[in-house]
Amino acid sequence: MSIYSLAFNSKGILWVGYKYGGLARHENNKWSIYTDKTSKLPDNMVFSLSIDKKDNLWIATNGHGLARFDGRNWDVYNSANSPLADDNLMYVLADCNSKWICTAEKGVFLFEE
Repeated sequence: MSIYSLAFNSKGILWVGYKYGGLARHENNKWSIYTDKTSKLPDNMVFSLSIDKKDNLWIATNGHGLARFDGRNWDVYNSANSPLADDNLMYVLADCNSKWICTAEKGVFLFEE
């Protein structure tokens, strides 16, 4: 299984984004797996992960937009329900209240909550 992205939050939790296998969380020597079948992760192809200042995990997916996960609750943003111009996301970088998004076809843009 290919890994596309890794991120640590302030509590030392490791998040792993897989090419086709969804998302994994490693905490206290235990793994938890999140897929589009077992959670609200919008797609199993996770290209990029970023942690914001509130320890929310931001997930850039291929074809299904952007997800935010706080460890319990999911929010999914796509071109139908947000200002995202493209659902094919390649990279996300959380910077204060903003997220810098790189898309496959529509370039770079700023996503603000």
